[in-house]
Amino acid sequence: MENLIRFQKYVLYYSKNKLLNNYLVLFFQYDGYTSCPLVTGFGKCILAEFDFNGKPLETSPFDQGKESRLAYVLKKDILPSMYWNMLIK
Repeated sequence: MENLIRFQKYVLYYSKNKLLNNYLVLFFQYDGYTSCPLVTGFGKCILAEFDFNGKPLETSPFDQGKESRLAYVLKKDILPSMYWNMLIK
């Protein structure tokens, strides 16, 4: 959900500015990207990233198809803090 909001806000911002400046064509379109952290066990998680059609879109430098402690820490500690303190404000 955090990634959905993060990418969609840029699309909304640029599209709004184009419309306010009398541009009829929207140059930025949201491609349906979303990210879903899946907890698979105690202290383990898989990050699933995909587009609107369900095709995988891996944007992280590590293999997202494997369980990892880093993904779990990201989901548990880092993403909620980023969401509430950076994206919402």
